[in-house]
Amino acid sequence: MNDCVYETPEASRYILNNKDLLVGPLVEVFSKKQYKKILLVGSGSSYNIALISRVAMQNILDMRVEVMYAAAYAHFDFKYHEDTLTIFLSQSGRSTNIVDAIKTAIDNKQDAVAMTMIPDSPSSKYLKNSFTYGTDKFG
Repeated sequence: MNDCVYETPEASRYILNNKDLLVGPLVEVFSKKQYKKILLVGSGSSYNIALISRVAMQNILDMRVEVMYAAAYAHFDFKYHEDTLTIFLSQSGRSTNIVDAIKTAIDNKQDAVAMTMIPDSPSSKYLKNSFTYGTDKFG
């Protein structure tokens, strides 16, 4: 954990300096359709990242942004997300809850992308659009 704390300034600078490269492809996917809502789906610390990101995203995009646990999405609340871009967040990309939720999204023909710390992780293999946080170069 201490390593992560010490790497934070350098990782943050890297992300900010490379934001167009890291976020540009996600913006391109988002811009292809007139979405009414973004749904952030995560588990554990990725759920916390989603909660923190929600308010900023809502303010910047001027649209509704919701946050949901992956298990809740996969088993109970995968419906009623028309005109929604669902973003699945998983630091490792190996979370079984996230993978199950992604499979549910695919089965229900939901518009979905994945964001992970590890390129080529299990969760990124299911979706056409998978993006990295940009922190895989650290730690």
